[in-house]
Amino acid sequence: MEIIDRVKQLCSEKGIALYTLESALGFGNGSLAKTKNMSADRLYAIANYFHVSMEYIMTGSDNTTSQKEEKSELSEKELEIYKEKERVLKELNIANQELLEIYQKIGTCQTRKDVLEERLRDLDNQLTELKKDDFTLDFSIFKE
Repeated sequence: MEIIDRVKQLCSEKGIALYTLESALGFGNGSLAKTKNMSADRLYAIANYFHVSMEYIMTGSDNTTSQKEEKSELSEKELEIYKEKERVLKELNIANQELLEIYQKIGTCQTRKDVLEERLRDLDNQLTELKKDDFTLDFSIFKE
């Protein structure tokens, strides 16, 4: 049995849908079903949510004793920290995406500038060939 199958079974036993679990843990909708290799952080969050061991999630067997009430309280706090971490990671991912888009625009502008400069050099060469030496272009505007 695959990890996702055990997670689905735990959801079924608890009477919740997979997307409800994803929402409760701050995962993207459909992300669990699409994941082939689940990260330790996600396994940990799922195990804590269902009060089972990570070993049970991964293998289907549990050699540890059931978690105590104190452990559950700690797990709730750890789950909150995990959710906050996921939120911050999402924000960083969005910021990174925005920076990438800006970088791509800058690169496009630089490419356009280079093409324009090359065209102007070609025109200058053509004018020189036509012996119109009195007309020259000032390329200093392109220097940074």
